[in-house]
Amino acid sequence: MPVFRDEEQTYEVFGGLWREVLSESKLSEKLRKMKLTMKFITRNPDGCMWICHDRVLTGPEADQDAVITMELPADMAHEFWLDNLELGKALTSNEVKARGPLPKLMGLLPMLKFVYKKYPEHCKKHGLPTE
Repeated sequence: MPVFRDEEQTYEVFGGLWREVLSESKLSEKLRKMKLTMKFITRNPDGCMWICHDRVLTGPEADQDAVITMELPADMAHEFWLDNLELGKALTSNEVKARGPLPKLMGLLPMLKFVYKKYPEHCKKHGLPTE
C-alpha cells in the first residue's frame, strides 16, 4: 500500500517539512551561499516541489529550473527522508534520477542531517509510517 494517498498529501508532508527546515535551521543560509536550488519530481502520486533558500513551491508553481533535480517515486522519497535509502545504489540502479552537478548533490548530503532528524516527527504529525 502506498505511503501517500494523493499528490496533495505529498505537498503537505514534503512542502511542510521543507518550510519548517528552512525556518529553523542553518540550511537556508547554506543553500543561499551555494546558490543552490532543488527540484523534486515524484511519481505515484505525481508531484513537483522546488526549494531555494527562502521558499518552497509545490504543484504547477514548482515547474522552474533548478541546479539539482531529483526524480523518484514518492514512497522512495519518503524512505530517503527517513534516511533508509542508499542514494548511491538508487542512482546507479536508475530508481532515482538526478540531474545537475553530482559533486554538488553529494556535497549537500551531509547538510541534510537536520532534515533526516526532523522527518520522522513530521511523519507522526501526518499519520505516516516511520518504519
